[in-house]
Amino acid sequence: MRLTGPYTVAMKLWADAHTQAGKGPAWFRTDKPSAKEHETAADCKLDTGYVKAVHAVEVRAQKAAIDKTKKVLEDRQAAHERPITNARKVIAGAS
Repeated sequence: MRLTGPYTVAMKLWADAHTQAGKGPAWFRTDKPSAKEHETAADCKLDTGYVKAVHAVEVRAQKAAIDKTKKVLEDRQAAHERPITNARKVIAGAS
């Protein structure tokens, strides 16, 4: 019995279930979920806290990316602001 790779017990069970599902009722073989399935999935996501958990993971990843490139982002912002600041000085001096 293999525990890794494409011929594991889990893969065999999944493949068997997939094959068996194809022989099931017609509603099980549709490509589009029904309204009831959508509703059930939405309720499940809310009840389990899935949406909050995924949001927290995404926020953490975004903050990590910002922290990793903070110096570069600050340098770019300063480079964009420099011409504006210079233009304001020129305008203020001309009036």
